[in-house]
Amino acid sequence: MNIRDLFNARPGGSSAASAPQARTLQAKRLDAPDASVPVFLTPQALVSFPAATLAIKVIDVVFDSLVPSLADSNVPPFVAALLIGGVIMYYTWDNAQPPKEKLLRAVVGVVNILYLYAVAVGLNLGNLIG
Repeated sequence: MNIRDLFNARPGGSSAASAPQARTLQAKRLDAPDASVPVFLTPQALVSFPAATLAIKVIDVVFDSLVPSLADSNVPPFVAALLIGGVIMYYTWDNAQPPKEKLLRAVVGVVNILYLYAVAVGLNLGNLIG
C-alpha cells in the first residue's frame, strides 16, 4: 500500500460471480490500469467533511451558551473534533489490514482530527501552503 491508496476508493468485488468468472475478472484487473476513483469525488466524502465541521461548530456554540465561563476556550471544539473524528476513524477502520497500514491510517486519522478542529475554530491554514 502507498499513500495514494488512502485517497482512492476502490469498487468492491461481487460475490455473485462464479469461480471461473472471478478468476477471469481478477486476471483482467491485474492487467488493466488502476480504475480507482478519488475519494474526494464520492458523495460520502463531499458530505462528511462539511457535516463534521458543522457538527463541531454547533457543539461549540451550544456548549458556549451552556457554560459561558468557557466561551473563549478552545477545549470544547477540540474535544468535539476528537470525538467526531474518532467516530469517523472507527467507522472506516479495517482490522484486516497489516500493522504498517493500520499505523499509517491512524496517523492520517489524527491529521484529519486536527484539520477538523482547525477548520471549525477558523484557523488560517492558507499560510501553510503558500
